[in-house]
This record gives sequence, C-alpha cells and structure tokens, in this order.
Amino acid sequence: MADSKEITALRKAGKLKEALELGRQLIATEPANVWNARAMGWVYFDHLKTEVALITEAERSAKAIPRKAIDGVHHWLKEYHDLPKEIPGMLHSNILLQLAKKVGRHLDSYLAFQVWAGTDCYRPEDLQPSTWEDKTISPLVVKTARESAAWLKARPQELEKYCEFVEAQLQRAVSHA
Repeated sequence: MADSKEITALRKAGKLKEALELGRQLIATEPANVWNARAMGWVYFDHLKTEVALITEAERSAKAIPRKAIDGVHHWLKEYHDLPKEIPGMLHSNILLQLAKKVGRHLDSYLAFQVWAGTDCYRPEDLQPSTWEDKTISPLVVKTARESAAWLKARPQELEKYCEFVEAQLQRAVSHA
C-alpha cells in the first residue's frame, strides 16, 4: 500500500501532480495519518513556491503581478490550512518565509492567515538572526512582521481589525531583533 514516503518521492522527483493525487487518496482513506498530512503539506509548499516565484519575478521586472499566481497562493494556503495544524514546525516556517518575500502584501488573506497561525508559530531558530556570506539575515519573525506592516499600510481600512495582532507581532519581532 502507498504511504507518505511515496508522496515524498514523487514530490522530490518533480512529479507534483502525481504526488498531489496520491496524497489526496491517502488522506481520504486515512485522515488521521500525520505522516500523510506532513508529506502533503510539502507538496502544497512546492506548489506555493512556484506561485511565489511568479510574483517575485513580476515585481523584479516591474510587471503587473499575475492574478493567477495570487489566486494560486490563496489556493495552496487554503489547502495547507485544512491540514492538521502543526505549528511551530519547519513546514510552517518555510511557508511563512515564502510569504515574507514581499508576497504577503499582495494577498487579501495574508493577515487572516497570520492570525490563524498566531504569534507563537515560530520555531526557536525563526527568532534568531542568521549569517550567510558574512551578511546578517533578519530572523523570520522580523520578516513576517515587516510584511504584515506593509500589508496593513496598503489596507488602512483594516487597521482596527488587525491592529492588536500586528502590535503583538511587532513586539515579538522587536524583542528578537
């Protein structure tokens, strides 16, 4: 019988469609199997990453952001949201990192997703700066707080609804900056 290892093997082989189909079948037959859900989450992540690449490329080349890519990000976030919640975790941190690449500000549901995850959704390493090629990289908590501020700046009408959450998120970021 197929299992999460097959989903992972298909995903790593670049066969996302097949991994998605198998994952859906396995989750339908074993909805409580955490391994299948985790493997499926990584399939969603790979799809999400593809959509994020389209958005960041459009921004880099000063082109219009493709609506199809934004809709795709929304779709994959919804699929991820419907999996059993395992936060904090590496998968969740990687999804947040993709959204923090100046993509979240384009998604109407970005802050709703952040609120769903909560301010305690970070792993210990997400709270610490890192170094790469002698450069200090901001912690993930700081990147997501910046993206939340950019999202809110573009939607001042949402200030009252999300102000308390963004303040908490910024406080968490400042305490780890």
